[in-house]
Amino acid sequence: GNPLIQFVEDEILSASKMLFKFRKIIKEEIKNIQGIDVILEKKKRGSPAVTLLIRKPKEISVDIILALESKSSWPASTQEGMPISQWLGTKVKTNLRRQPFYLVPKHAKEGNGFQ
Repeated sequence: GNPLIQFVEDEILSASKMLFKFRKIIKEEIKNIQGIDVILEKKKRGSPAVTLLIRKPKEISVDIILALESKSSWPASTQEGMPISQWLGTKVKTNLRRQPFYLVPKHAKEGNGFQ
């Protein structure tokens, strides 16, 4: 079956469920990293990213984002899109539209908070 079915809620993909599972996987995989000091930073409210702090050999903060690749037609709302054909040409626009697009699950904002 479809691996995304576990994240469906009322016939809609649940960003919260996907992000929870994504964070859980990253948390488990960090335990397998040896020789590098990696810390999972506290979740930032409303952010789809999982932030890792790598302390050694040199301190760096890395954001990892879950993205779903779609190779189907671009959504109807993007049919016109930006008028790039005027400055890049129709060939470039056509080639770009043939490329997959990526969806990033993000918590829906509701009122002053996030779901």
